[in-house]
Amino acid sequence: MNIGDISSTEETVGVAVVNYPAPILSSMEDVIQNTRKMSSMLEGAKRGVPGLDLMIFPEYSLQGFKP
Repeated sequence: MNIGDISSTEETVGVAVVNYPAPILSSMEDVIQNTRKMSSMLEGAKRGVPGLDLMIFPEYSLQGFKP
């Protein structure tokens, strides 16, 4: 395993902590669009890092703040 690799076994969990800025969202459509963006990030990360089991995002990353 190289430095920076994420791997998991039956006894361990591969975890990534994401520095994702909490967005300003003003409608349900904005929330849905942000959800799709985050889902795309998750899919890409899983393809690029197969040992990844869990991604942790900051609070309000999904639903954002309402102005």
